[in-house]
Amino acid sequence: MILDFKIARSMRNLQQTHHSPEHVGRLLAARSNLHKYAQRTGVNWVSVKRSRVANELLIDYIQYLYNSARPVSEGVLAILSLQSLHLRLKGKLKSAWNSIDSWKLSLPVTMRSPISEDFLTAYVLTACMFGMVWEPQNIHLWLSAAVAMLVGFEALLRPIELVGLLRANVLLPTTFMLGIPGQAVLTVAKPKNRRFAGRVQFRLVKHPIVLAWLQWLCCDLMAHEPIFPFDRSVLRALFKKLGQKLHTSNLHFTPASLRAGGATQKFLNGLSLDQIKFAGAWTSIQSLEHYIQEAASMRNMSSLSTQAHAILSALLRQWPRVPYPPQVSWNQCRLGAKVKAVQL
Repeated sequence: MILDFKIARSMRNLQQTHHSPEHVGRLLAARSNLHKYAQRTGVNWVSVKRSRVANELLIDYIQYLYNSARPVSEGVLAILSLQSLHLRLKGKLKSAWNSIDSWKLSLPVTMRSPISEDFLTAYVLTACMFGMVWEPQNIHLWLSAAVAMLVGFEALLRPIELVGLLRANVLLPTTFMLGIPGQAVLTVAKPKNRRFAGRVQFRLVKHPIVLAWLQWLCCDLMAHEPIFPFDRSVLRALFKKLGQKLHTSNLHFTPASLRAGGATQKFLNGLSLDQIKFAGAWTSIQSLEHYIQEAASMRNMSSLSTQAHAILSALLRQWPRVPYPPQVSWNQCRLGAKVKAVQL
């Protein structure tokens, strides 16, 4: 069988690379930058296939990146790009990797601040108030954001996985024959760690209130439609606005806080590390241990202003938990139907 020439050209050479096209592009860009640095410093590029020369070049280049306040990821990609060019260098660039380790130790903890259940409740309630009272013209954004926060926290989803969900990726308990009573199954088609933990992964939603909101949001959607009508940048902007409203901007909550907060809360609720690892598709117990330790530490360091404490206390006294969704359907909300705030 003769393949079309254009199709043949678009196919990957399986012997040359096992990386995704996106990662290959990053490696090529890093290799180009390293090559330019070698030319500026007089290093013979042909000789970098020798481990001694490669280590010396990389050590100097990584120091240059560090002094220039570049991200550590550029140094990592430089090493990987050289290893992909000369496969025999793999395992022989320990000195260069030591520079990366030293660089990482000098970095402050930059993990996103984990959001606790109380803060999550406050953020969800405030998002509902924005949509129903303060900005009814944006009700489709605010109520979707409220559900996204609940689902991301419960299902331990990364922001890119959360906003990428389609209706077809959600199996509800009401689905004929295939549904699982009491929980929804979310399919993550292209997870970040698919190379190590599976190209298709699943997350579960068991919390009854979260499940009710998810069913409410999905009931009028077609299979090809996204669950949430925004990308990561819009969701970050909504988080920022909620922080400003609640005077919690100093806590730096972002969409990434949902996965960190959900994992920490499950651990504090008594779930084992093995159970959390499976629920969030972490690749190893060791990485999850570090994740939860840092998340718990970040949460313990959180501080509230007097004004924020008063607002949150009043809000949680009135609504100690997230209510069930309104009686008006999601489709009616999107079409501009009035939703009374008293339904909360």
